[in-house]
Amino acid sequence: AHAWLTLPPRFASKLELMHRADTSAQVLAGAQVLLARLVAWAQARNGRIAACTLHMLHERQRQVLAPPTVLHLALAEPALDAAHLQALLRERLARMALHAPTLELRLHCADLVPGQAPNGELFPCAAAQAEGLARLLERLRARLGDDQVRCLVPVADHRPECSSRQLPAQ
Repeated sequence: AHAWLTLPPRFASKLELMHRADTSAQVLAGAQVLLARLVAWAQARNGRIAACTLHMLHERQRQVLAPPTVLHLALAEPALDAAHLQALLRERLARMALHAPTLELRLHCADLVPGQAPNGELFPCAAAQAEGLARLLERLRARLGDDQVRCLVPVADHRPECSSRQLPAQ
C-alpha cells in the first residue's frame, strides 16, 4: 500500500536569504519563492487563499535584536494567482520602511477557502466584472491603506445631506 501524502491544515514556510535585504525589492524577490510555495500548497488542498502573513526577521543592530516586521495581507476575494499576491505585496512593501536589514522571511496562512479557482472565460460575465472590481479595491487598499478606501452606504433619511454615510470598503 502506498503511504498517502497529507498536507498540513495551515501553511508555514521560511526562507533564509542569501544576502541581507536592505530594500523592499530584495524582500519581494525572496517573498516570491514563498508565495509560489503557498499557491502550490493551496492548489494541492483544492482551496483559495483568503489571507496570509509575512514575517521579516531582521539583523541585530548594536547587539539588540530588532522585533520582526509583520505584514498581514488580506484579500477581498480569495484567489490562487501568485502574480496578484505578489502585486499586492509589492504595494504594501512600497509603503513600509524597513528599520533594519532583513535576513529571514516566514510566510503563514491559515485562511484557506475551499473551492476551485474560476476558469477563464471567453466572454466575461457580471461575476467576472465583479471580481475585477474586487481586485481593484484590493490594490487601492494595499496602496493607500485600509482606512483611506471608502464606500457609500444608503441611510433612510429624507434629507439629502444625511441620506448616506461612509464606511471602509471591505
